[in-house]
Amino acid sequence: MTTQTKDRRQQNERRQFGERRRQSEGRCAVFEVCRSMLHLAFVVRSSSGNQSEDKIITRSVRWRNEATSLHTDRGVQELTEAFRTLVSEERLLGASVRIALSGELCVTRVITGPTEDVRRELAELEERSLRYLRLGPGRKAMASSIQQLDARHQYALLAVANQRTLDLLMEIATSVNVQIESIEPSLIALSRAQAQLRNACQEACLLIQLDEDVAELGICHRGRLLLDYRPGGQTNAENVADVVAQHMSRLQRFLERYHSYLTSRLTDVYLAGDPQAVACAKAKFGKIRELKVHVVEPSDLTVNWQHSAIAPGTDLAAALGTAMSLYEKDSAGLAPNLIAATLAQLREPMKPILLRSLIPVAAVLVLAVMIGALHLNERRIMSGLHAELEQLQPACVRATELRLNLLAAETKLKQLEALSKQLPQPEWQQVLTRISQCMPEDVWLDRLSFHDARSAAISGASYSDTGVYAFVEYLKQVPDIAEIALEGTGAGQSTTGPTTSFNLQLTLASLAGRNEKDSKHD
Repeated sequence: MTTQTKDRRQQNERRQFGERRRQSEGRCAVFEVCRSMLHLAFVVRSSSGNQSEDKIITRSVRWRNEATSLHTDRGVQELTEAFRTLVSEERLLGASVRIALSGELCVTRVITGPTEDVRRELAELEERSLRYLRLGPGRKAMASSIQQLDARHQYALLAVANQRTLDLLMEIATSVNVQIESIEPSLIALSRAQAQLRNACQEACLLIQLDEDVAELGICHRGRLLLDYRPGGQTNAENVADVVAQHMSRLQRFLERYHSYLTSRLTDVYLAGDPQAVACAKAKFGKIRELKVHVVEPSDLTVNWQHSAIAPGTDLAAALGTAMSLYEKDSAGLAPNLIAATLAQLREPMKPILLRSLIPVAAVLVLAVMIGALHLNERRIMSGLHAELEQLQPACVRATELRLNLLAAETKLKQLEALSKQLPQPEWQQVLTRISQCMPEDVWLDRLSFHDARSAAISGASYSDTGVYAFVEYLKQVPDIAEIALEGTGAGQSTTGPTTSFNLQLTLASLAGRNEKDSKHD
């Protein structure tokens, strides 16, 4: 006798006659693995792409019945059956899933401060990862995400989980035919959901997730987790209010030290998780007047989802927070993904694909190499020509200099010739005739030299001093001579008797001066 599984699909989800089966690969489901419960939330995108028309489907099943821990064979079997039930009934075969882990299965550490301090603390936390004995023995898996707050400060999240936990989840996903896309802590997802509540607190608030007899505490601010707080001892719905009241001063000092920009005191408390535990904790917090208690109700979220049935309870708040990451453009960088390293190792080898795709690229590269070789040959020839030109460069420079000097000399010569044509030319024959006429009989000349058109020098001798002075007086009457200077006389001896030598310096008169002197002479 066979039992038929009840089909939970709504009428609008059923396929019509002749309609092809809807593909589940286009939908990304969210699972939250809690202490004993497995929550499911996935969004059915509308064909129009309008977010307000998207449909959210939520379900919860109890996965742990007899198992004492997930790290036992019985625990793996029960969790696998819970996954298989939800995947088969909601038609999620082959779909991509995102998983949120409760605080019992992972630990979150938050670091905020200068860039160097954040890097140093991250390295120290990674070295101390083996000390997280609460997560179980064995190797620990870590994932971190860093956001730049400003030029000098960073905000870092470090998630730590047991590697065996992640391996078991990967094995379960393979057995039920789903693909895990990311795994993040539930407290981060709950912080994301709290920021999307209507009238959400804009200051730092206390976030408490209650999972049966376990309470997970954290501090968040506008959707950003600031602290994953784990006080010593057992914390549950019965004593969580007393624990918070006892540690409130410590939490307040933490905010004042590491988040000094938050000036308001910590007064708001948000509860989420198991409905019965939330109701019990809310009653306990009601006795503390300094605190304002709120419940994270999925119906108060600002996300415009259309619920397929009754709105989910507060136990699905974290799962809905992870579902909100589907609408974030860079959801991969907002929270650490615990299986990022595992997914990188499981990727299919790209070598065969790259080899096939590189064939046309190789042909282009060969052609490019040939063209490059021709280009290099031409460049080599051009380099030789340039080297020869550089060797001839000094000769070219010298030739250019000489050509310029020659042009300058020719220009200067033309200018001098033009000036010489405009200057009055002395009448040398007339000047010599008049000088000879002024010589007495006992005076003779040894040398007559003209330095230029303006001056002349005469050397000669006479038998007497009277002849020399008479010669000078006669020369003063010559109109071509402007000035006469007797530079000196000397005694000499000739074959006929004693002589007196003399030296005269003459300054010739200009044309205008001669004309004026000629007129006076006339």
